[in-house]
Amino acid sequence: MTIELTRGGTLKGRVTNSAGDPVAGAEILALSYAGGNGANDRNDFITKTHSVASDTHGRFVLDNLPEGLETIK
Repeated sequence: MTIELTRGGTLKGRVTNSAGDPVAGAEILALSYAGGNGANDRNDFITKTHSVASDTHGRFVLDNLPEGLETIK
């Protein structure tokens, strides 16, 4: 999925498994936080410094995302 944001955008979502059940504690990372654009980033360059975890209902919020295209991992 491609997500286009305005400056300071907030992305809210929910992580579910294949059965549609919420996944608690999943790590969600916007690659712009890691300094990448997502297109050719390698997993070994991704840091968890700016990741968020889903809550017990699978919900998460990524705040203050930069303007432009975003890749979520």
